[in-house]
Parts: sequence; structure tokens; C-alpha cells
Amino acid sequence: MLERCLVECDSAAERCGGRLAIEAINRYETQSLNNAAEVASMIDSLKLKATGILLDTFHMNIEEQSIESTLSKHISKLEHFHIADSNRWPPGDGHLDVGALLTQLNDLDYMGWASAETLPKPTRDDAVKHTAAYLKGLDMVRTKSKGL
Repeated sequence: MLERCLVECDSAAERCGGRLAIEAINRYETQSLNNAAEVASMIDSLKLKATGILLDTFHMNIEEQSIESTLSKHISKLEHFHIADSNRWPPGDGHLDVGALLTQLNDLDYMGWASAETLPKPTRDDAVKHTAAYLKGLDMVRTKSKGL
């Protein structure tokens, strides 16, 4: 059933010039498609043309042996990138070096979208301000990518 729906949605997206992304979500939240390799395998086996992978640092921290290696291996299928720290709080509040990951994406010529998906901690406004300050503090000049 899932496979048939993915093929139909991919076909519809391709016809209208759209793109789809399947997010790899950790094993504590779902029983399938838990890591980038599983999502990439599904995309390849179904020959999906308008579908890529959505990777999320929070889930990757749980499921991937190496976030950096996973990004390098699956960069050609990466459609969207979610940033959060290891505890799902804004970047800088856990143990992930989100700045290094964004730099790696830049070095890999990633041209897709990135967005923050964090818990609203301690409040929603604080999370937004903290994430914005963290990103501004990276001092990354982005001219070629629409998303970072």
C-alpha cells in the first residue's frame, strides 16, 4: 500500500514539477524507514524521480553511525535538511556541532532547503531567537543556496 501511494504521489509531483521528501525517523517513533539508507533504498527500488530524502539531525543522531558520512553518501538524494540539537532543543543546547554539519552541506554544494525543527523550549519565542542567534553566529555567507 505504501509503495503504491509513493509511486502515485511521485508521478503526480513529477508531472507538475514538484518535489517530495521522505523523512528518516528514528526507531523510537516509527518501525520503518528509520535511516537514510532505508529511505534511499525505497526511493531506488520504486524508481522514484521526484522524491528525495529529508534528513533531520535529531533523528540522525540516534540512527546513523556517522552523520557526516551519511550526508556525504546521500547528498545526491537530499531534498531537505532539519536542524536541531541532539536533544531536539535549538542548536547549541546539546552536543551536536550543527555549524560543522551546515558547513559540510555547503562544501558538498547542497542546494536544497534547510529549516530548524526544535522543541519550543524554554518558550517558542526563545527557541526562535536562540536558533536565529546561533545561525547568525556561524557567519556563513550563502549566495548559491536557496535554503541555507
